Amino acid sequence: MHRFATFIIIILLSSNSLARSISDYGVQLGSSTRQTLERLGQPSLKRQLNGFTVHGYCLQAGLKVDGQTLVFENDILVWTQGFKTQCGQNFRLREIDWEKVAREKLVSEVKEEYLIDDLTITVSKSNLPNNCFSGNKYQVNINGMIGPDSTFAVGKLIDQREPCTDASGEVISPIEVTLESGGGYLDDGYKLGKVFRDRGVTTIISNDKMCASSCAVAFLGGTKRFVADKGSILFHAPYLKQMQLEGKERITCDLPKEELQALNDYYKSMTSDEVGDRLFERTMWYCSAENGWTITGGAAAELYGVATEANRRTNKKEVVCKKYSGKETIYFLASTCPQDSIKAR
Repeated sequence: MHRFATFIIIILLSSNSLARSISDYGVQLGSSTRQTLERLGQPSLKRQLNGFTVHGYCLQAGLKVDGQTLVFENDILVWTQGFKTQCGQNFRLREIDWEKVAREKLVSEVKEEYLIDDLTITVSKSNLPNNCFSGNKYQVNINGMIGPDSTFAVGKLIDQREPCTDASGEVISPIEVTLESGGGYLDDGYKLGKVFRDRGVTTIISNDKMCASSCAVAFLGGTKRFVADKGSILFHAPYLKQMQLEGKERITCDLPKEELQALNDYYKSMTSDEVGDRLFERTMWYCSAENGWTITGGAAAELYGVATEANRRTNKKEVVCKKYSGKETIYFLASTCPQDSIKAR
């Protein structure tokens, strides 16, 4: 009898009779409703709850059965939870903890990635319930060389997206751009910085990331500018590369006065006369293609006027708020709950 029981256990553990998860079907957070239906088929139950579309699936394989609750927002899968259930007429959705959904569901839905020569641009859209009357919360990540591609592509991607606004049309959450680059062309640093300023973009340098040379120039275009505690920004004098008679390459920072004045003028236009002059003076200390004047952390960046604030606004803790709309209770995250809502327990 003992041998028989052991044999049965081995068979169950080594067979394919265990129920499959939705990932086995190629469904994951960020999948669209269409993709989910194509891969899982029609749900056993479908409900409209709290502004979300909820699908209930009964995934059965062999001797084990798993229920799956799938929560969609704007046709994107943002939250899922498995539970034990029975298939057939007795199938029931597990009660959903909507506060948990608001806290744990997918923060950034479908990330769009653009690979252009030596440049990678990633665009993310926040998928959390928010207090945007129109538009949404977007983040653009730039990694690679600052050149004509970065100026064209980033400008176009920003123009294709509407930032988060309130009922009056005022932007309450500007598009954020995070930068990681060793530099590129100075003229394109100017152009990209002006794209940021014209669109009211917030620029960010994240922890353990470096934004150097023309990337630093572009960074200054942010209407709001944040440097993380372990983020770094590097400035150096503009230079030209020259080929010597012996075939070796050297750099020179002996540029025409009007080109240097253009850099000083740009600094001042993006910051202030005082900050711009100081930044220009420190920049010109370093005639190098590799080294430069480096600032690390938000406190030092704010001290010199490179960052607008020492601490990034989005580091503030958000709470779950709820408000009632007709027969529905809507949950969303905010730093403070608006007047038409209350803080969830």
